[in-house]
Amino acid sequence: MERLKEIDIIRTFVIILLVLYHALAPYCGGWDMPSYAQPNEGFYWGGKLAYSGMLETFVLISGYVFAFSLQKKVISFRLLLAGKLKRLFVPCMCWGIIMTLIFFGPSKLLNLEHFWKIIGGYGHLWFLPMLFWCFLMEYGIQHCLKGRNLMLVLMIIAILPWPGIPFRFNQSLYYLLFFHLGGIFFRNRERLRTVNWSTICILSAVYMGLFIAVTLVLGMDGMRPELASDLKVKVLILFVHHTLKMVSYGLVTIIYVAVFIVSGISLPVGKALA
Repeated sequence: MERLKEIDIIRTFVIILLVLYHALAPYCGGWDMPSYAQPNEGFYWGGKLAYSGMLETFVLISGYVFAFSLQKKVISFRLLLAGKLKRLFVPCMCWGIIMTLIFFGPSKLLNLEHFWKIIGGYGHLWFLPMLFWCFLMEYGIQHCLKGRNLMLVLMIIAILPWPGIPFRFNQSLYYLLFFHLGGIFFRNRERLRTVNWSTICILSAVYMGLFIAVTLVLGMDGMRPELASDLKVKVLILFVHHTLKMVSYGLVTIIYVAVFIVSGISLPVGKALA
């Protein structure tokens, strides 16, 4: 099958951001700070910058490739469901069980609460069930919900907090916007190639201002949802988080994709689509 070369270079770039973020995660609140480490402002801002738009870009790439696959052949919902269960949920379950055996022992698997966590993506595996729901919902959108106001609806869904919904479905409601945007980018990729560099530079400058402002606001103690004791306050904080992230991370995601599509950069790759 034809390979989308522009996606390979974007994916490579975002993987570098992923590695960089996890290397700096203890300094920017992603993980607990080791006892031997000291706070570092440069590492803090570097980690925050690497994280901004990283996951959104991964999801957008998936939507881009999914739109490509729908164009190449007709895929039934049954075939899609079976394929994504095999490629996303089964690895999620298997690795969740392996991680449990390594860190907690076999007895932990008998704990029903922990088993539900495995189904919902234990630890870093949360991304897999979230992406699973995005595939299914986007399939439904493409077959049932096309309309002019669709992007507005998805934006509203993205900024609303959805606490308590299991199996990472609540997180997929935020990322669905970017998954759908990936399909729009694919269908309009020729137009994207006409975007000039001055526009990209202006958007980049706007983003840097947004990034600094959003990082400062979300870094305040009063903006940490896990510290909120009242449910209404927690929901309000989550709403603010989602809104600011959607605007700033969404902008940098668009910039990342536009830069590589406009530049025409590609990697020498094989013939099969991963």
